[in-house]
Amino acid sequence: MTRVSEINIADETKRVAIETTTDAQRLIYNEYHREQYIAEFGDVEVEYDEYYKRYRVAAHKVERDAYVALKVAHCATYGSN
Repeated sequence: MTRVSEINIADETKRVAIETTTDAQRLIYNEYHREQYIAEFGDVEVEYDEYYKRYRVAAHKVERDAYVALKVAHCATYGSN
């Protein structure tokens, strides 16, 4: 597996999407953005998902699933508008 610090970000015209602990993704365009991601989430192992064109983070799965479950419960109670 690859770590965030090992992802090739040499082409600054492209962005790299990496999962976070919520249902959002963090976009990385350069070394500064990578450093911010690592500071917040750690230098975690990632796996590239070719279909969705993003890096998946297995280490965040428990937190992400909990976040999504809370979001679903909130939407069921209050609606999704």
